[in-house]
Amino acid sequence: MAYGIQIFGSDTGGSYTVGDTSQSGVNFAVSAAGTATGLITNVQNDTATGKGYNYLFVRPNSSAHNSQYQYTREANIASQRAYFGYSTTGTNSYGAVTSHTVNNVAMDYLWVKDMTHSSTNTGYGIELKDVNGETYFDTRKAVSNNSFELTNYAETGTVSGNFGTIYSGSDYLSKYVDSRPLFSYQREFPGNQGSIFFMTAYRWINNTIQFYYVVDIGTGGPYGNTTNTYSNPKAIWVGEIR
Repeated sequence: MAYGIQIFGSDTGGSYTVGDTSQSGVNFAVSAAGTATGLITNVQNDTATGKGYNYLFVRPNSSAHNSQYQYTREANIASQRAYFGYSTTGTNSYGAVTSHTVNNVAMDYLWVKDMTHSSTNTGYGIELKDVNGETYFDTRKAVSNNSFELTNYAETGTVSGNFGTIYSGSDYLSKYVDSRPLFSYQREFPGNQGSIFFMTAYRWINNTIQFYYVVDIGTGGPYGNTTNTYSNPKAIWVGEIR
């Protein structure tokens, strides 16, 4: 039996493990939180390719939410990587998508970061390390009285891109979803030579959070277009404030 410290918590959902230093694991601190319209700029990145990177979670703000909105990220070359909103599209007479706009809408956001690499506030506190020497918890790195818990996880390729369900429950509007899978891009080629549009998006509707991934290729003129949906290209994390 390994030595360590186990910390348990309890709330309306029952008891849960806050930390267990006898196990290897990763704990995340909330590094920033708030509500923004359009650009979310509180920290530098959300690429999350390794330790020390920030993960951005988003959800629609209740004051502006519409269940028909498809929430996505603007990913055209000249745009900011963290510009979020809801998608609207236009089509030509052949059904090809020829315009796309990410419209401003209020979004709640949380930035979370591996606690080992999070900034530490000055002063006294309690720091717990796991069996590998990684910081499991540090009271000086907490930025609020709330904690963040990952409640659901979908592996790559397991959620249908035709509005497949990521989460189902009456508390769906309280859930934040991983922003990394979100992107959108549209371009119409000159001389009626066709168009391309692809987008991933989330939709909060009817007690569910849904995933949408569409690729529309217009072939130009009367040849019309082809439209296909695909499963999630990245794993999707869902969480909430406890």
